[in-house]
Amino acid sequence: MNKYVKRFFEEAREDTDRGHFHKVIAVNKNVPWEVVQQEAATTPRGWFELAHIDVESRIEFVEQFWNLQLAEHPLVEDFFERVDDIVLFLVQQKEEEAFKPHLVYSLKNDEGFYQGTPPFSDGVIEDHSFFKGEPLPADYLAFQRIHGQFGKNADSGIYNIKQILDGWKLLQDFLKTRDPILFYGGEPIDGKKLIPFYNSYERYSWQCFCADWLPEEEMGNTLINHETVFLPMLHVDCFEGLVFPSFLDWLEFYLQSPLEV
Repeated sequence: MNKYVKRFFEEAREDTDRGHFHKVIAVNKNVPWEVVQQEAATTPRGWFELAHIDVESRIEFVEQFWNLQLAEHPLVEDFFERVDDIVLFLVQQKEEEAFKPHLVYSLKNDEGFYQGTPPFSDGVIEDHSFFKGEPLPADYLAFQRIHGQFGKNADSGIYNIKQILDGWKLLQDFLKTRDPILFYGGEPIDGKKLIPFYNSYERYSWQCFCADWLPEEEMGNTLINHETVFLPMLHVDCFEGLVFPSFLDWLEFYLQSPLEV
């Protein structure tokens, strides 16, 4: 486990600015399932059982699960080659709040870490597979079967399917404050058809599915922030900046990009 994981998952103290939580439980062989269930009932049993096997085996098992959900996309192997440990933490933000489980992927050479919350059930994913009548990309929904929220270090990260609506409302408020965003062809985009699935460090910066742009039969996605002036022309292979034809293309970039630690 690298040093940035240890620093982030410390309990906050008055004598240091390290630590982000009121209380932290690192789940290991000495923490029984009954305690985990009592403190954080949403913890998947499989995550708990990972703590009872050796590091190499738990990395292998989690990688196999990713491959199962993402059809053995090359990004999986590339990402897990950089992982040196996978650890389960139960974290309590404030004393009166319940604990929440976070599965943490520690990266080799102190490159930081990624963390994810539990996935939703297939029924919940199916119920939320459309957003305002638009079908969400299948690869994004597949990832929701791995993690709901997911981000690097303290990044806000990927929205789970239940958070997209709140993110969309924030985006709509933001779009009202700036000039219209245009396609390359000069046609103003309907901002209501931008569906945010990722937020960068709680900033006014989102990666959004574009319901009017289907480069590979499903929605492509693009960055929307204060600097965004135009988007790709519809149905044209023109990918500049943080513009991707699919969710997995974006995720591959996100898993390889430099980490803000």
